[in-house]
Amino acid sequence: MKNLLTSVLFFALTFQAIAQTDGITYQAVIIGPDALELPGVDSEGNYLPNATVAIRFTIYDSGNQIEFREVQIANTDEFGRINLLIGEANHDEFTHISWDGTPKDLEVEIDFDAGSNFETMSREKLTFLPYAYHRNITATGTLSVDDNTFLNGELQVEGPTNLNSTLDVNNQNATNLTGTLTVDGETNLNNAFSVNNSSPSSLTGNLGVGGNSLLNGTLDVIGKTTLNDLEVNGQASFA
Repeated sequence: MKNLLTSVLFFALTFQAIAQTDGITYQAVIIGPDALELPGVDSEGNYLPNATVAIRFTIYDSGNQIEFREVQIANTDEFGRINLLIGEANHDEFTHISWDGTPKDLEVEIDFDAGSNFETMSREKLTFLPYAYHRNITATGTLSVDDNTFLNGELQVEGPTNLNSTLDVNNQNATNLTGTLTVDGETNLNNAFSVNNSSPSSLTGNLGVGGNSLLNGTLDVIGKTTLNDLEVNGQASFA
């Protein structure tokens, strides 16, 4: 098969919603494998109108490993043009591409018999454009967001987190802390404070209680205790 030629009219990377499918817009003119004989001209090929071809797209990561691959069957128009959306035929795998800023290559292959005899049309570096729409964000500097930020999944922070303003947990959602909570300023509790699982509570400073205190278990006091006013309405034992 003599000198497979493909003239790319337009190749831009955009994520767009087509039937709720993200993808890369790919447009090209397909030139047929057979030479076109013209009087006085040695032509190497001619565009392929109204034909069915198979196009295979492959995205390689920086380690030359296949990160995504799909095959689409396309019909050229009267001028040999095809208009495809990379990711439409294999949407699930496309959504798992890690756009982390590392280099990626796009290889485009064609089979004129729409079977499995693919020939390489091109292999080019993907430009920076996809990284503006990446799903995994890798930032090595400061990230500033001037407006609201909505996270539909989990937020995992592996380093220190500094909050210069208030932190609100709304809709009565629980807040779970598996490590130590250190509070250097005042702590205001507008509702009940429960210490569960028989866990000890240690206070190294003064404890001031402005209201009633109810103890359902034993109160052990180790050390000197000064009571200016003690009223016991029920049974009390002192050893």
